[in-house]
Amino acid sequence: MSLPPIPPLNLSLSVVKDFLHLQSTKKGRILTNIAWDWKKQYHGNQDLIRDADKYCVETERDQQIPFKPEDAEAYSLIVPQFFALAKHFSIACDQQEVEEITDCFKHVNKIATEVFKEIPTFMPRPTKHNDKALKFVQHYDDPVNCCPSLHITYSVLAYNIGKTILTPNEFHDYEESIGAMFSSVLYTKQHAIVDIIYGMVCATQAFTETYPDQKFDDLTSKFNNLQKYYPEVPFQTIADSYHSEISSGLSLFELVEKEIVLSGKYKKLSKEECGRLIT
Repeated sequence: MSLPPIPPLNLSLSVVKDFLHLQSTKKGRILTNIAWDWKKQYHGNQDLIRDADKYCVETERDQQIPFKPEDAEAYSLIVPQFFALAKHFSIACDQQEVEEITDCFKHVNKIATEVFKEIPTFMPRPTKHNDKALKFVQHYDDPVNCCPSLHITYSVLAYNIGKTILTPNEFHDYEESIGAMFSSVLYTKQHAIVDIIYGMVCATQAFTETYPDQKFDDLTSKFNNLQKYYPEVPFQTIADSYHSEISSGLSLFELVEKEIVLSGKYKKLSKEECGRLIT
């Protein structure tokens, strides 16, 4: 029996260091509740739907995007990045601001898990590669709970919260990395295009509900520039679909139900059929 893959030592140490810092203060412990809530909701639902039929989110357009396991870095860095940002937030914010941030992310967990539970989704997964970061991710994260993509939701949400809290240098580092997340989730086949669209919708709805007086940046203004670096990613399609959906006024659940369940575009597969698509 082979041992499970382990993350790079430097990443493990950074997570432990930032986690211990957060546990040393009341504000840090409040922010850490985001991670505990995510684990309970996200992974709890994975167990709940393990044997359920699931909608396959991959389309012909997704199949045209090449598999690039070496692009897993941005995807695999979400946890250390979260703890690093939480540490910055705990230092820069007062307790009320920290509680607002925590409530906003926990709201994301709630509305996304409602979708995951009622509309189980699956993404076909290629596993014949040698990328250590992607092997680690694939070992611990089942190819379900796809739509909306919480990698996209958390990244876009953290961007909007962080730009008013982080120092220019801190924010620059995060801003530089977020563009790679859109390509990483697609090139690694961890997510489909539809997951990205509703991940952005999820972030938008959670942010505007928590911060109704603040302007939300959906990042689509950066898509033309990102297209130069990631030519196979259909950024314009993502932007057009996102803007159409967010203007509808429907809830996240209603939008995903309309697209995944009612449109007839996505085939529902049994557990066994899903298993055959993990290659």
